[in-house]
Amino acid sequence: MDFQKQQRFNNIKRDIELMNAEQHMTLIEMLKNEDNNIEYSNNNNGSSINLNNMPENIIECMEMFIKCIKEQNDFINRDELKKEELQKLYFNCK
Repeated sequence: MDFQKQQRFNNIKRDIELMNAEQHMTLIEMLKNEDNNIEYSNNNNGSSINLNNMPENIIECMEMFIKCIKEQNDFINRDELKKEELQKLYFNCK
């Protein structure tokens, strides 16, 4: 496997490990889609997939999902910061 592909897979792995359980389940459901026919295994530590033999279109789909999750998290974080600012501004009067 070439270096770029390995880096790509490492980035996907890292991003998936940062997801919460609900996001993991959504990703697994995407992979379980009968049209994809992707093999994965479950154990006490969670689910495991092998990216090496995965079709490129599925990898791209996973990357799009990861991008959406990151954007969603960024939006939530910005929203929470704004909420905290407003809280301090209007409700912490002493």
